Amino acid sequence: MIYFNVIKRKNPKDGTVKYYAQAYGRRLISQKELMEDVEKQTSLTSGDVKNAIDSLLYVIKKNLSDGRSVKLDGIGTFSVSIKSRGVSNKTDFSTADVKRKMINFRASTDLREYINQSSVADWSSTFGSTSGTGSSEVKPNV
Repeated sequence: MIYFNVIKRKNPKDGTVKYYAQAYGRRLISQKELMEDVEKQTSLTSGDVKNAIDSLLYVIKKNLSDGRSVKLDGIGTFSVSIKSRGVSNKTDFSTADVKRKMINFRASTDLREYINQSSVADWSSTFGSTSGTGSSEVKPNV
């Protein structure tokens, strides 16, 4: 179940106010909890799971820093992009003009379809009341 809050947003172009659904993160799952869940689903020990996650992270970092994209079937693709200042002449460009490097993630079709098929519910109608602004008064544990 994916929960949402109803929030108020002002349109920056014309100043009109409308209410929109915003996904509500109920709780952050730690790596330890994730490892425990994987351990329960497999014959791997917690140490095996930790080693696998640590190794996967190392390999993803190495490949991204070498300019490769990394595709994990059923999960998605990681890639790197760069933001830079513009210069008027190609020969004037230097590495100092690179402002920032970013990691991008594109979810797989399977993962996106799974989420799109998930049901949604208003957090406030499920777990608490709403205030006059339409946003939930109940805050989740994070």
